[in-house]
Amino acid sequence: MEPSGQRRLASWQSSGGARREGFLAQRLAPREALAAYTRDAAWALREEGSRGTLEVGKLADEVVLDQNPLRQGASIERIRRLGLFVGGYDHIGKGRVRV
Repeated sequence: MEPSGQRRLASWQSSGGARREGFLAQRLAPREALAAYTRDAAWALREEGSRGTLEVGKLADEVVLDQNPLRQGASIERIRRLGLFVGGYDHIGKGRVRV
């Protein structure tokens, strides 16, 4: 399965998507899905020293959401992205962010 397919599966399963036989037992909890795409991904790439967790001196891209995806009963399909910051650049407002 290609990486983007893995992301869709993890997101779909963590959001409590349709219950299909075989998927329920493999479903990720929302906190597990978040760790898989941040801390664990950095570890797999051997970049945990520079990214993957929010710590002083580490690189961090940020997404601003209109709801907390870790809240009990949150539906990923209904969460809207309000902001996206990558490399200090605001991809929604299209401007550079001063840090």
